Amino acid sequence: MIERYGRLDALVNNAAVGRVGRLTDLDAEGVCEVMTTNFVAVADLTRLALPHVRRTQGDIVMVASALAWFPAPPLSLYSATRASVHGLVAALRRQETRDVRVHEILPGFVATEWLAYASGWRPTDARPHAATAIGTAPSRVAAMVERC
Repeated sequence: MIERYGRLDALVNNAAVGRVGRLTDLDAEGVCEVMTTNFVAVADLTRLALPHVRRTQGDIVMVASALAWFPAPPLSLYSATRASVHGLVAALRRQETRDVRVHEILPGFVATEWLAYASGWRPTDARPHAATAIGTAPSRVAAMVERC
């Protein structure tokens, strides 16, 4: 981005993965994948972007989850990583008081197939879109990001 456009005005951290199940049911590889994707990558990308976003007095947008505040037992590790992003937002807001605006979006369940697939559910011919029937529309979350 910087090489091509010469500047970075904003960073949106939205990637996440999850594993459904009790913590004791997860294997070490799954735990590492969730922690690395949901927190380590977010923190590292933010660390790399901050000097450039400071120069443009830009924005960092963190899409976390309401599960940061209200953990769900079958998503304990996912909830913990979203809480860690929430903590990073709080710290960055104190650290970057002048040059960077730090935003946080905490949607509840989003109407995607992620949770259904992570739970082992697969669509059928009779109910091909049943997994996306519950939750906030992804377009609504995108609109929240745009407003930042």
